[in-house]
Amino acid sequence: TKKLPDPFGLVSAAATTIAALVATIPFSIIYFRQFSLVAPLSNMVTLPLVPLIMLSGFLIVVPGFTHGAALITHYLIGLMLYLLSWSGSLPYASFSW
Repeated sequence: TKKLPDPFGLVSAAATTIAALVATIPFSIIYFRQFSLVAPLSNMVTLPLVPLIMLSGFLIVVPGFTHGAALITHYLIGLMLYLLSWSGSLPYASFSW
């Protein structure tokens, strides 16, 4: 992907998403008997939130930032859960057997 133009880091985010899916799809199918069709969309949408959640979670232990960072972390995780719930509720989001 280094040869491709990468506006806003979308190509690297897509590559990360695809790599994670390729590695975990067999486990999802074997152990959970489920295959998600919206996983790439969900991952692409929520991937930018992960570093923000990690940073704000780290700032919780820094004196002076505790309350503000906890509030920010709470809302970022809430946003991530909302987006994942929304994508999981789309029609034909996954196949189970």
